[in-house]
Amino acid sequence: MALHIHSDKKFGDYVVSYPAFKTAIDVLERSFATNSSKPHAVIVHGPSGVGKSFLINRMLEVHKVEDTVELTAVPIVSVETPAENSINGFLISFLTALGDPAPTLGVTGSKRSRVLNLLKKLNTKLIIIDEAQDLIPKSGADAKSKLIKLLKNMMNLTKIPFAMVGTSNLLEIRTADIQIKTRVKEIVQLSYFNCFDTEQTLDFADYLSSLLSTYPRKVEGFDFCHESQQGELVLNKDICNLVRLALATDGCQRRIHDLLERIAVHTKTDEVITREHFAKYWNLADLLEEKLDFNPFAKTVGFEKVAKEAQLRGIYDRDNF
Repeated sequence: MALHIHSDKKFGDYVVSYPAFKTAIDVLERSFATNSSKPHAVIVHGPSGVGKSFLINRMLEVHKVEDTVELTAVPIVSVETPAENSINGFLISFLTALGDPAPTLGVTGSKRSRVLNLLKKLNTKLIIIDEAQDLIPKSGADAKSKLIKLLKNMMNLTKIPFAMVGTSNLLEIRTADIQIKTRVKEIVQLSYFNCFDTEQTLDFADYLSSLLSTYPRKVEGFDFCHESQQGELVLNKDICNLVRLALATDGCQRRIHDLLERIAVHTKTDEVITREHFAKYWNLADLLEEKLDFNPFAKTVGFEKVAKEAQLRGIYDRDNF
């Protein structure tokens, strides 16, 4: 588990690089290093709260803007697709990301030319399109869509790799145009954590262990893995509280962060955090994919009830343990 720690950061800003996250980073780094005469694109997709924003921020931190007397280099440009789904809005977002002093100035053709000129001038090596699913018209993927045509045109003219990041609806963009489909070289899916089998549970346990290593409180009862004498990571036998956590948050990275942050805000620095604290400050029921009518951490709720509900939701399979 790779944990990127900076002393000036708060708990919620730490990035825990779990396996799927690391795969996504590796794909983006390969794209960044790609120097090809042919258009190149990758897709990273997953539900809200899975860590896509952390992924983009991590890339921007590693490849910072470089200012010298001679020039300014912007190795990576991250552009957020505007919700209104228009060429003008997209170009304004692009120009803003590139530091254009007057991104709203000019007609569409002028904006497009400035984008292309700035990309060349700033020596950009990777373009990240965030919320890229919004490039797809509400009526569905269509090769006639002006935004999709613009995207393809910019790929052709810049030869800079494009990384499209968004929800799983983004995959529809590959059906809109055969050229875009052939240009997408790699696809990475980021998912919520679960306790369905040993491998996925170990990933979750490892993630949580690394996350809690940055937590400003001591936590008891939430250690779910250890290192064997051979140096291998091994899952503990008792994973009941991990299953409770998965059910309480849908295994969503953002909800796990939010819950831990809420507990920290309402407790003292020297207080030892237990399951009782999780029960007291858990109030995410209305935010789950499917509402939950009981508190998974409550003392009155036995593990059998938690396990049954987790199995119904595909989060846990007791036959695998």
